[in-house]
Amino acid sequence: MTFTVESLSDSSSEENTKPSLKTVKEINSQQATSTKKKIKANKQSNHNNKNTKQNKKQRKNQNKNHNKNRSNTKNRDKLKNKPKSKVRSSNDQKTTNNSPSESSSDSSSDSSSDSEFSGITFKSKTKSKGESKPKVEIIQAPILENPLFKNRKRNQNSSNEDDLGQTKKKTKRNYYQIRNSKQLRKEFEKINNKVYEINRDNLSSKSQNLKRENDILKLGGTVTKYTTPYPIMLKRIQKQKKQDERHNQIRAQFGDVIEKRETFNQKQIKKRKQKKYQRFINFKKNEPKSKKRLGIPGRMKNKSIIAIVTLISIIVILNTTILGIILPKTNEVSGGIQLQPFYMSQRPEFHFTAKSNWINDPNGPLYFNGKRHLYYQLNPGPTLKWGNISWGHTVSTDFFHWEDLPIALDPAWDSKTASDREGCWSGSAIQNPTTKEFSLFYTGVSHQWAYPFGEAQCAGNISSDFLSVNKWTTNPVIGTQPLDNIIAFRDPYLWSEEVVQKSNQEKIFKTKIRNNSEKKEKEGKEAKDYQYWMAIGSGINGTKDGQAKPTATVLLYKATEINNYQTFEYYGQLVSAPEGIEDEIWECPDLILLNEQESIYMLSVSALPQRKPRYFVGKLNKTEMTFEIQSQQYYVDAGIYYASKHYYDEAKGMSIMYGWNNEEKKNLDPLHFAGVIGTPREIFPIINNETGEVNVGMKVVSEIESIRSKEYPIEKTITLNNDDFIFSQIQSEQLQFNTKVDLFENTDLIEISVLCNLPSREECTRILFLNKSSTIQVVRNKSSLYQDTNTGSIELGIDFINNENLKFVIIIDHSLLEIFINDRFAISTRVYPKFWKSRGVAIRAKGKAIFSNIQAYEIKSTMKRD
Repeated sequence: MTFTVESLSDSSSEENTKPSLKTVKEINSQQATSTKKKIKANKQSNHNNKNTKQNKKQRKNQNKNHNKNRSNTKNRDKLKNKPKSKVRSSNDQKTTNNSPSESSSDSSSDSSSDSEFSGITFKSKTKSKGESKPKVEIIQAPILENPLFKNRKRNQNSSNEDDLGQTKKKTKRNYYQIRNSKQLRKEFEKINNKVYEINRDNLSSKSQNLKRENDILKLGGTVTKYTTPYPIMLKRIQKQKKQDERHNQIRAQFGDVIEKRETFNQKQIKKRKQKKYQRFINFKKNEPKSKKRLGIPGRMKNKSIIAIVTLISIIVILNTTILGIILPKTNEVSGGIQLQPFYMSQRPEFHFTAKSNWINDPNGPLYFNGKRHLYYQLNPGPTLKWGNISWGHTVSTDFFHWEDLPIALDPAWDSKTASDREGCWSGSAIQNPTTKEFSLFYTGVSHQWAYPFGEAQCAGNISSDFLSVNKWTTNPVIGTQPLDNIIAFRDPYLWSEEVVQKSNQEKIFKTKIRNNSEKKEKEGKEAKDYQYWMAIGSGINGTKDGQAKPTATVLLYKATEINNYQTFEYYGQLVSAPEGIEDEIWECPDLILLNEQESIYMLSVSALPQRKPRYFVGKLNKTEMTFEIQSQQYYVDAGIYYASKHYYDEAKGMSIMYGWNNEEKKNLDPLHFAGVIGTPREIFPIINNETGEVNVGMKVVSEIESIRSKEYPIEKTITLNNDDFIFSQIQSEQLQFNTKVDLFENTDLIEISVLCNLPSREECTRILFLNKSSTIQVVRNKSSLYQDTNTGSIELGIDFINNENLKFVIIIDHSLLEIFINDRFAISTRVYPKFWKSRGVAIRAKGKAIFSNIQAYEIKSTMKRD
């Protein structure tokens, strides 16, 4: 606190004079007499009101005033005897400490002389005519609230007031309220001594300060008062600013992820509230009347409400923490790397998954009126396990934005004789070329306790609005197996062939396998005859090298019509596993047309017990209706891709294939879903220019370009020679990464690392190409630090045709990783990163390699989450 006194003097005087002692004595005597009068008046009033509480307070105030007056007289005596000190003039700029009487008489000096006395600075000032009366000027800095003085009234921004008594009370309270705090005394003294140069020893008494204010004001000076904020509160403000800056940085870096989890958290809380409210209503409806009359006593209501609210808040906090919705804390063991929330972090966002159920094989895909319909195996029960198999149904216009429709096929649970009372297994769809209706064929199961599983082939017609399926009343279409030594009889696939009559009455079949649908006939042509064929996956017990061993095969049936009263006849075996293939059962057979003129087809099957989807390229013999394999076996996918099924997309003019990606984690409960439908693939023929053979090409559908949100600004060409490179710009769990690689003689291997926490690579999935053996390896030994995930490696041998370079298209969707090589080979796998920062991408080369045409795209989320 600083008091500045500006004394008034005549303008004509120029010499420095000492302040007169008489003026101070007169003021002191006047003040003493006034205080004596006040004491007498207070004694007289207190005598009349002794027994009240108010009298007690007045007696206390009387004693305080008496002590103040005594201290004032003592101080005046000390000041009279105090020796004089040097005076600082305006010329030599020297400081001095004078008594109050000396400083008060310095009103006639012309030059401004400053002196310090008891923490008060006097400044001489010439008085102009017509100057107003002296007033108290209070300049107050903002005061922060201190919990120590929470209940005290504090002075607000007060202006100059005419009532001098009110300003005195406010000024002294505002200062001493801070001054008397023991906790803040040291900090307050440091600030005041440095900034405002206040003498601490002369500010110990309230009465002294108030008297000095009176003296200054009566001399015509101005009192200026300063207050300061608490130093501790200033530190708190600085700390809060740092926390806000850190919070904003986290928001800027992970804003999209935080928003997702916050919105999901809000939805989950809303669902819980709705469920609790519904349970409350149901409880009230079923509650007996006697209990309804009972109530909580009035005195217990508040306590019970508080207890219920606290209990609910604890439950919500625990649930959100367990589900990982709240942003995770740093992991001390892993060097400060943040752990990734598990609940929603592993669910793919632009691949089809069930909301909260088990799914597996895709079934009966078809195209109609601009929409792609997809049926799939679904367990509608609460468990995330295989069982209670029904047919789910979803529809899309672009392969990525899927809309759920009602369940298409349910087992006949209530029937004891129905052939599908235990499940509706995989099958396919076909369009009747004459009636233009779509029908579904599937395997009905009557029991599941032993081979054979009571398997029979059933059918149903799809309604015109595609919202239901009417089962045939004559089901099963095929109720008995054709041979006694068959160990499997499932997953029908149908196609139609046009029958053309020649002059010699010989029948020639013209295959119509594309989408199992017929193109519109030209007007004026006669109606055509069709033959319908059904391929069924199977296995036949036999002997090999003197030992009993089953052989995988595909059985063939035929029919002339597709209706409720038509039956299929057994025709024979379409194809069996060739030598060198140790498959026992082939599931989900599928024929895809590659070359119509030469009747070249791709036959895909899902092999057991290896659980690998194979395919063969061969010719369909129309005379004997057998499939002649002309190439070696290839994998549709070397990973966990299974039960592939295709259809012919008339809008795109090519075949589209779907497949099922299983989970590779033992504990599925935290996932809340099980099974993913892989990225739809375009199937097309590739001709080998050297041999003329037909090869199968497969790549991601071009519609994926429509769901790209941005392209990462990275280098397009990078040359490495026994070196690695980290893409610092890429941090994503929804990514498409494309690159071509030029190999050299000294190239041993190249590596693409994805879903990595860089640069430590403590958690990372590595994709390797070994140049000498032309082998692709997916190394997953560090792909996840969860203990219940599959971390085995995957290998795939590839070959090169038509002088092609090595080309990669990598699709990442959280826990699903899909790798396409040279538009001919594919590997799908599941990885479950544990760390939050396991989202980086890096490349490495042992030897020399040139990475060119590098592209990285962020992919949008397309799946609806209600």
